[in-house]
Amino acid sequence: MPHLSKKLVKRETKERLEKNLYSILADTTSHAREKIFNELYTETERVMFAKRLGMLALLDRGIPSFTISKILSVSPSTVERFDVYRERGKYKETIRSLSRIRIPNRFIKLILDLTLPPLRGRRMSLTKLLEKL
Repeated sequence: MPHLSKKLVKRETKERLEKNLYSILADTTSHAREKIFNELYTETERVMFAKRLGMLALLDRGIPSFTISKILSVSPSTVERFDVYRERGKYKETIRSLSRIRIPNRFIKLILDLTLPPLRGRRMSLTKLLEKL
């Protein structure tokens, strides 16, 4: 869990800090942003951020919550919470951005093949599910 300071920052200060952050991100190259991200965030924070993006990308593709929780090693309740917020429009801009850089089905299929046993019974196989997407 990342360290969280107990000292609160005034709203105005927080807004100025965030504005500066957005300016830095907007006014740098993608290579510089990658370096900044790696310098300022711990490995745990980067993994947490990547998992959140992964959850949204997979939810947007219709992958079941249980499957996502297994792939990304997050609790099913976390995936469900993200799904509820997504359905309420909370992550609209993030999903719009993710859809612009659409993850190829073959990459998702590879992740699924490497992490999960094949589904049996009446359920649709993940391969068929991905073909429909």
